[in-house]
Amino acid sequence: SLYGRKGAIVILDPNSGEVIAIASAPDFDPAVFVNKSYSSIGSMFNDPAAPLMNRAISGTFPPGSVFKMAVAAAGLETGKIKPSTTYHCPGSLQVGSRQFKCWTTHGDQDLIQAIANSCDVFFYKTGLGVGAQTLHDYAARFGFGKPTGIEIPYESAGHVPNPFWKRMYKFQRWYDGDTANLAIGQGALLTSPMQVCRMAAVFANGGSLVTPYIIKAIDGRDVSASHRRVSPAHLRRSTVDFIRKGMRQVVTDGTANVLADVKPAVAGKTGTAQTSGDETHAWFTGFFPFDRPQYCICVFLEKGGHGTDASLLVKQIISSMADEGFFK
Repeated sequence: SLYGRKGAIVILDPNSGEVIAIASAPDFDPAVFVNKSYSSIGSMFNDPAAPLMNRAISGTFPPGSVFKMAVAAAGLETGKIKPSTTYHCPGSLQVGSRQFKCWTTHGDQDLIQAIANSCDVFFYKTGLGVGAQTLHDYAARFGFGKPTGIEIPYESAGHVPNPFWKRMYKFQRWYDGDTANLAIGQGALLTSPMQVCRMAAVFANGGSLVTPYIIKAIDGRDVSASHRRVSPAHLRRSTVDFIRKGMRQVVTDGTANVLADVKPAVAGKTGTAQTSGDETHAWFTGFFPFDRPQYCICVFLEKGGHGTDASLLVKQIISSMADEGFFK
């Protein structure tokens, strides 16, 4: 439950894009607008917790390590890394004059291990090898930097930075440090929970980018077919399948091992995104059942801790879905 927290939850059908569930917190009682309770309306507009903002589609935040799946895809597709590529993680990497830290010392990591353990050093090196503009272009293949097209107003496009943008709008050069930050989902990169869930759907369905939709029927007439828009993400199936293996290992032996005993089997990726303060955003995105995915999920907790905190909420959600008979 999001009760008492700020954040969002999105659950999609990864094959069609149908929105199974969407939640944003804190929320509000729409009856205050019907009843014209002006004092309550005024307090909502002035509330720093922003209850009127739908964080699932209108809020954009640094995605942190959940973005590493897009970086891994860029590395494999361009040949800058291979499935067997191994980098040594001593706990940090010198980039220019700055030391970029990893969250721990991992030692030697291949790609599967780097996804499972969320090794920053592996992805710093991958991102620097791929290059900033190519990272930007592959992010676009997953739908980042533009609205998903869901039929709800006020959807945010988010932002994927690149060297041209920084030169034109910031009047600054792009540095290797900017590329390193982008490669771990930080810096000027901003995404919505709906966009992140849509990215996970690409790995769940074998390589297609779906358009999320809510309207299934009007006056009893099924209109869902008119909303279903599925396009190729232009990734090799071998790339998708290999990253899927890494996402499964995140759960069995990685940063989301709190989900290891969950039935049906889950695959996913955690993220812990830095903010301007000391607090961090918590992310988890993934899909289940692993063998034949029926659902994609994204849990985002605004300044809500670490990826493990989001994973624990995923565990509660799947347990509730099982109790309700979703997996018969």
